[in-house]
This record gives sequence, structure tokens and C-alpha cells, in this order.
Amino acid sequence: MGLSLRHHGMNGNFKLSAAISLLKLMLHPALVYLFAFKIFTMPPVWSGVAVLFAASPTGVNCYLFAAKYRTGEKIASSAIAMTTAFSVFTSLFWLWWLGVKTI
Repeated sequence: MGLSLRHHGMNGNFKLSAAISLLKLMLHPALVYLFAFKIFTMPPVWSGVAVLFAASPTGVNCYLFAAKYRTGEKIASSAIAMTTAFSVFTSLFWLWWLGVKTI
């Protein structure tokens, strides 16, 4: 994956990659939070873990599928790089939201 990121860099559509990153890092965990804490009755620890998993960066599988079908490789590469960089901040936000003391 690192070589693919090096090859494509951030050459994908920046606005689309930013939108994908926003959806992945903020909307996806928010929906998981809503379902895990408000709609279904799950233990709080399991719900918190589900939210944090949802808030994790985009995985390499999206790039592998893009490469297999030869479409969207640049956007997938950019989205992986963006979500990895921004997840540092959004993970801290979700930890705060869940009431986890980080320091």
C-alpha cells in the first residue's frame, strides 16, 4: 500500500477524497453511536468499541478493489492517506465524546 500511495500521492479528486474522509471519520461513527447507544441495547463497552472501530481510517481493501477493477485508484489512495492523517484528531474527538479519559 505504501508504494501505491507513493505512486498516486494526493493526485485524486481532493474534494471527493475530503468528502469521503468526512463521511468515514464523522458520519459513520455517529451512525454507529446512534444505533449502538440509542436504538439497540448493547453493553456500553461494546458500544464504545464499535464507535471507535467505525472511527478508524479507511482500510486498504478499498484500494485493492479499485486496483482490481482498475477504477478509482487515485481517489482510494487519497482517501486512505487523508483518513489516516485526520483520524488522529477525530479519534481523540470520539474518545472525548464517549467520556474516555485519555490523559
